[in-house]
Amino acid sequence: MKIYKYSLVREKVVAEFDGRTSLKSPDIVFQLLQQFYKKVEGEEKEYAVVIHLDTKLKPLSLDIISIGSHQDAPVHPMQVFRKAVISGASSIIFAHNHPSGDLTPSKEDIDCSSVLAQSGELLGITLIDSIIISGEKYLSLKQEKLI
Repeated sequence: MKIYKYSLVREKVVAEFDGRTSLKSPDIVFQLLQQFYKKVEGEEKEYAVVIHLDTKLKPLSLDIISIGSHQDAPVHPMQVFRKAVISGASSIIFAHNHPSGDLTPSKEDIDCSSVLAQSGELLGITLIDSIIISGEKYLSLKQEKLI
């Protein structure tokens, strides 16, 4: 049996961000995420992504977790936390887009975010926020007190 080493490899730049700024507010997170989501705008697909953060809330990486249809992108906690653990992230921000333009979170959006928060607690990786993006607008589930 062959055993292989698993490691993260820098794939490509999906967004650029000032490395001195912490992602302390949803507005700042939105500025970063907007760069990525503008690249996939018009595809009419949901993209679920996770930003891995260090202890000072500075981004380590952005990981595409799932690419779905125009109305959903399946997400499993194992997918979300696998690279977060490997990268040494102390916290994460989960985000996905709504191509429909409607920012209203579905029951599935809220349930998924709650499961991620609980899973993160077990791993010692805090879910800072869960954000829904559509065009030039966003909704923070944390600000809305939904997680």
